[in-house]
Amino acid sequence: LRGWIVVPLDTRVSLDFIRSVEDLTTPSLIITGDNSTLASNRRMLKISAVKKASNSHSKQQFPHNPDAPVEILFTSGTWSRPKGVTLSERNVMSNAQQVLDVYHHKPEDISLAVLPLSHAYQQTVGLILPLMVGSHTVFLTKMSSEALTDALKKYQIRTMLVVPRVLSLIESALLRKIGSHTTRKYVATLVRSLRFLPLPVRRILLAPIHKKIGTELNTLVVGGAPLSPELDHFFQGLGYRVLVGYGASECAPTISVSFNQRRVVGEIGTPLPGITLDINDKGELLVRGENVFLGYWPDVSRPSVFNTEDVALIRGNGSYILKGRTKNLIVYPSGDKIFCEDIEQIANQQPGVEDCCVVEIPSDSGLQLHCAIKGESTLRGNEESIKQNVNKQLPFGIRLNRVVFVEHAEFPYTHTLKANRQKVQALCATTASALLQD
Repeated sequence: LRGWIVVPLDTRVSLDFIRSVEDLTTPSLIITGDNSTLASNRRMLKISAVKKASNSHSKQQFPHNPDAPVEILFTSGTWSRPKGVTLSERNVMSNAQQVLDVYHHKPEDISLAVLPLSHAYQQTVGLILPLMVGSHTVFLTKMSSEALTDALKKYQIRTMLVVPRVLSLIESALLRKIGSHTTRKYVATLVRSLRFLPLPVRRILLAPIHKKIGTELNTLVVGGAPLSPELDHFFQGLGYRVLVGYGASECAPTISVSFNQRRVVGEIGTPLPGITLDINDKGELLVRGENVFLGYWPDVSRPSVFNTEDVALIRGNGSYILKGRTKNLIVYPSGDKIFCEDIEQIANQQPGVEDCCVVEIPSDSGLQLHCAIKGESTLRGNEESIKQNVNKQLPFGIRLNRVVFVEHAEFPYTHTLKANRQKVQALCATTASALLQD
């Protein structure tokens, strides 16, 4: 409203990250939480002081330009250093309206926010969109399974915006209470098979679970990262409507939505109204529309098209399917190619594996593929067996060279809960070097 450019940061980012953002943006003011210990040579205010100051300001009118920069979002980046995505009011508001044109959020649909407001997905779909229709949004002050279920019940949440990682945590929490791994696997398979039953029947059959989670919750809006078929089918089987959104911070962020509950692997639905998608000669998805950002800070030249670097195909029904990211494409000297995501999908299906990340490790002997996995403690010592099981399902000429078990607390994620490939690569390279020395 005052014509400032806002740079929102997640409280979980490192001090080094904050300093690099300071250097890139040279802020006039830093606003922190009241309990923050952050120190800086720049002007700083606690949030409570901002509230008091705002009450004393006169209602002065400021120049309004909907195409001027209003915020800079620093993307987490799974490979490279974060970039400052510069967005205008038109970018954000047009995207919120584009979503509303296909997703009919009602005033009575109370939603739960589990992502930070520095995340474009939470900001546009989980804050601005509810404000536009006059509905409530509940923000969690801390993320835990107990806080999550308490909020779902207390506030009678109907809609929850999540990244796949959060669904994985909920699934693990539900299955952990069941005896052996074999029994858990059987129950999970059974629940997934229930998705073919009518939705009201599923809600009745699994009413005891809904009482534990929250009886009003009916819709899960998933974005931020690819959703595995296993998680998709599990939560559909539980009796939830699972919507899959696809986007990028550079598009403020939503590009397409899949409402189809019988979608195929990687399906991201059709583009939102006002958004045009094309595929270039590399197979990469190109986006055009009013939601496309102004550029990476400080360059705000406004590109007419955004290259997602995601390789995609289009189905006969107009729905798009993602195959993987150009950066994650592994090319062998023989010409054989495979996406890291393809191998990860197979690895994630191995018993006990909760999450994984595949990276390429430089080696004197040629291309090496390493897979970092995390999950049940029984995985430790069984890395070779997991590797063999994965390799049996890979195309001829493509092989996983090594599986590395990583403890839960040490598995590297970005602050948007995506596997940090750069850190996984460093971890795998370090352990491989130590193995050679031994």
